[in-house]
Amino acid sequence: MDLIDQYLKKIKPFEKIAFKTIKDEKNWLKSIDPADHVWICDENGEALSSKQFSKNISQLRDGGIRRLVLMIGGPFGFSDEVKKRGNKVLLLSPMVMNQEVALTVLMEQIFRAYTIINNHP
Repeated sequence: MDLIDQYLKKIKPFEKIAFKTIKDEKNWLKSIDPADHVWICDENGEALSSKQFSKNISQLRDGGIRRLVLMIGGPFGFSDEVKKRGNKVLLLSPMVMNQEVALTVLMEQIFRAYTIINNHP
């Protein structure tokens, strides 16, 4: 978790961010507000470049979305019920990876997105 904490510190100057682990799938949907915009990370999702990813985040922010929720599933992915709640299905990599690696990749891309949005080196 040390690396995730480092990314959280790097992202906080740009945007309010929180990280939550929810192990029970029944609680995933309970933790999402109806107004939330939800992106689900899944091997069948859309592949985006870092610039496309940052553009999507910027458009949501500028469009008034108050909270973007990014979800990484367990070893068996998500149920159809959870997938239906997603506004976007995102591919982190065509390679399968465990949740910790996926989270690290996602945090790097979130940090990179905010550096792109804010013209930060």
